[in-house]
Amino acid sequence: MKLLKVLAIPKYFGIFLLSFISFVAVYVYFQAIGILENFVFWFMVTPPLNLAVFLAFSLFLAAAISYQAYLRSLPSVCPLKESATATSSLGIAGLFISACPACASLGIFILPASALAFMANYGIYISLIGIAALLYMLNYLGGFKK
Repeated sequence: MKLLKVLAIPKYFGIFLLSFISFVAVYVYFQAIGILENFVFWFMVTPPLNLAVFLAFSLFLAAAISYQAYLRSLPSVCPLKESATATSSLGIAGLFISACPACASLGIFILPASALAFMANYGIYISLIGIAALLYMLNYLGGFKK
């Protein structure tokens, strides 16, 4: 797979690790309400299924960021517009909030209460849709080709 070949390059593996660690650290920090002592407690309290989906989402997101960085380093025929980057950033921000049912601490700033109630009930399904979207993106960009 082309994605694995890209991740074998030290520069892009570093981007992968940095993205994964950053995403997990920032997300858990917000969930632990900024109290560093709550990090371990957060992992203990989070249901195993939610934790597995969150870690899978984090891995695929980091892989997508690394692969996208690789593709952007290649010479392109036509220039990319800045609006494409802004749109993908907004989509990732929405998926970031939905990765766990306890996201009210972060989502309360940008979403109405009714949306938060919906996400608390269906957050796991929204996360699975996010993982599917990341896998589709990697496939569309050729990450799973030989």
